[in-house]
Amino acid sequence: MRPGTYAEQVNVAASGALGSPITFAASAPGVVIQGARDLSAAGGWTNSGPTSTGAIAWSQPYAPPSAPRQVFRDGIRLAAASTTALPPAVASLADLKVDGFFYDTIAKVLYIGTSGTNPAVGHTIAAGAQTYGFNLAGISNVVVDGFTLQRQNLAGVRLSASSADTVRNVTATQAGANGILLEAGTSVVTVSGSTVSGSASVGI
Repeated sequence: MRPGTYAEQVNVAASGALGSPITFAASAPGVVIQGARDLSAAGGWTNSGPTSTGAIAWSQPYAPPSAPRQVFRDGIRLAAASTTALPPAVASLADLKVDGFFYDTIAKVLYIGTSGTNPAVGHTIAAGAQTYGFNLAGISNVVVDGFTLQRQNLAGVRLSASSADTVRNVTATQAGANGILLEAGTSVVTVSGSTVSGSASVGI
């Protein structure tokens, strides 16, 4: 892939062969797989009134492929309302606090709590939209090489029940859970030359 920003999830559908792996490679630095969408247009937000916590809820219709588990303002992840759950940790819109968010999975509406002003005025807002950057489930003999993965809802690279795969020279930042995730049943996998930062849970 050529340098650029790709707002998508790569679902690897087939395995390679022993000694002849399928390779997904960045042709040069700067190939970014972006897991969040930009919601910085102030006109897209509507004042939906106060919550029981005293915050003002601002809303925007939002129906990405993966329900947002994290929202960023100026590159900073909005604080979760609970330390026992991944965002969005508030149980209802009424519980929304300042600098928090709530996502209505039925109506497909995203809410951000502020002290009054539109959250996008003078700020950059981004919300999670893709679960993974690369998703390798039940896949073997695949190489993922040289990509930058940003702000996926769960993991930059996910390997599940996979084998004989290689992840190298990957940079994964601000994943909602793990930068690189090796799930149960995964074996004989190599992860090398990679950097993970800003994950909401364990980096690798």
